[in-house]
Amino acid sequence: MALTIPVMAILTAATCGNSLRFPNPQNTAVIQYSSSLVAILDRYYISNHSATRISLADNEEGISLPKSEVLNQVMGSMSQDIAFAFNTRNSRPRRPYYYNMFFVNNYAELRIILDQLSPMRYEYSGQYLVVICSHGIVERSVLLQIFDDLWNFQILNVVVAVSDLDAPGEQQEIILYSYFPFREDYCENTEPIVLRRWFASSVFDYSVDLFPKKLVDFNGCRLMVATFHYPPYIIVSDDPITGKKSLSGIEGNMLDMIARKLNFTMEVIQLKGEVKWGAIKNQTAVSGAVKLVADGVANMTVGAFSMHGDRIAVLKQSSSYYTVKLIFTVPPGRSYTAFEKLFRPFAFLTWVVLSAYLIIGVSIIFIMRYVSRSARSFVYGYGIQMPTLNVFNVLFGGAMTRTPARNFARTLLFLWMYYCLIIRSLYQGSLFEYLQQQKNFSHLNTLQKIEAAKLTYLLANASKTSVAAMPFILKRYKTIQDDSASFYEAFRNQSQHRENVAILTTNEHALYFNEKNYLQGIVYIADDVILRQPICLYFAKKSCLPAQINSEIGQIVTAGIFDAWLNQYVGHSFHKVRVSKHHAPIVMTVEHLQGCFQMLFFMLMVAVSVFAVELLASRSHRVRAAVDFVVNSEI
Repeated sequence: MALTIPVMAILTAATCGNSLRFPNPQNTAVIQYSSSLVAILDRYYISNHSATRISLADNEEGISLPKSEVLNQVMGSMSQDIAFAFNTRNSRPRRPYYYNMFFVNNYAELRIILDQLSPMRYEYSGQYLVVICSHGIVERSVLLQIFDDLWNFQILNVVVAVSDLDAPGEQQEIILYSYFPFREDYCENTEPIVLRRWFASSVFDYSVDLFPKKLVDFNGCRLMVATFHYPPYIIVSDDPITGKKSLSGIEGNMLDMIARKLNFTMEVIQLKGEVKWGAIKNQTAVSGAVKLVADGVANMTVGAFSMHGDRIAVLKQSSSYYTVKLIFTVPPGRSYTAFEKLFRPFAFLTWVVLSAYLIIGVSIIFIMRYVSRSARSFVYGYGIQMPTLNVFNVLFGGAMTRTPARNFARTLLFLWMYYCLIIRSLYQGSLFEYLQQQKNFSHLNTLQKIEAAKLTYLLANASKTSVAAMPFILKRYKTIQDDSASFYEAFRNQSQHRENVAILTTNEHALYFNEKNYLQGIVYIADDVILRQPICLYFAKKSCLPAQINSEIGQIVTAGIFDAWLNQYVGHSFHKVRVSKHHAPIVMTVEHLQGCFQMLFFMLMVAVSVFAVELLASRSHRVRAAVDFVVNSEI
């Protein structure tokens, strides 16, 4: 496989319309220069999974001397270890090349290559070796211009190799230049710095690091950050003394830690108004934070930015550090009425069992009317009147004027009285607690229940694409301004039943509101997750920052620091409020007893109805016979 690599490289280059001419180098200076380049490739470019892209300036006459001689010597020496690929105009690799070499004779040829650079083909944060093959010394002014151009493309990990190929072998000097844009004395400095300088006849010194990490210390240099107030992710604060803006919040803390770790000064560009994240149309950023980054006004942007295909086509994203859940907040469930509170001490099943016992007892009494007198006396006892009324009388703690004479009847009465005593005691003890509590029914916890309740959906304009696959939501929705103040006002109205809507927002956004307002009222979160979105930072497409920032993000996430910040801002404090185990009774008011008064009124109406039936019975023999049949069964 390795033997075919030089052939494939030559064929690839031939597709550009250039005829390659690799003469055998006879110049000692070329051989010594090439040997030094091979030593650099051997140390920094050998990779088992990445090819090295060789870029040449377009030339109708093919590859001119002397770079063709140097290229031929380098490829001949390293073809067994490195997979080389030549640049072509129409080809588009699966991913941008990280390892790159530019072979040029002069600055004009380098300028041609730079003009053809594209982030789709070149990884600007990768390694670059610029090989200048010139007859004579490269002037310092040319080097200054070269590094100015490289900085414009944010190509930072670069080494420019120069050597006078006309110099005698023992006097030939090879110089490796680079630049350090963030220095103590000057920011964005493109002054050429000599990394290594030696005579070609001497041995290459492998101890010198030609590609050091240049972004581990920005030396206090300024980086512009476009963002906006969007708690709990970003909280923008103004320093009352200096007037400078600082960031806190989940993402704000992360960026502040990175700034302190890398020693850069973070200057905040705060966006206000409705347009914050910004829009992208036809692969062009047209507004908001994304436009500031794409235009180079800001170095990066942060603010719960989701990884989105449209954004990635225009900007470069960092690695994701958190996944946001898009959910609906719903109002609290309906409050229990005063009358409904009377039924809260027992669960539904308990009421069913109690009702079943009453129905069974009344049914047995009704059936016993059709059996013999001796059988009734065995069950009721002698002289017992109105057994149906006695059943309810014992249930509510009333006294019986006459007790049964038979042992079986007394046993039945004792068991019923014992059961009713326990039920009544439990009910009365719990009722005192429940009458004082403000409790609600369960909230709407699924999208299906929200839709069945016909709630109006409240959406921000930017969120409409997230529910495009749910047309029933877009049939009944209102638009809300996409800022925290508008959302929190909607949350307050929702939590206090002033607005019966379902609000589409992020899980952390809702939890942060609850964290700050749990004493006044909270919003509830439906269980259904509408969308999960990984969030990240965004940089300009040619930015040199992502690699170093990603390294810092990885350390923060792995150490669990991000989770600690998350818990700090949305740690569910409203669930941690200490509640005394010993309930202190409060003075009962008329409001607490409204249900009791309603029940009393209901029972009075029943009594009035019974009295009316008795009056009617005194005038109608049929009504009297029916009443006697139901109520009176004297043994």
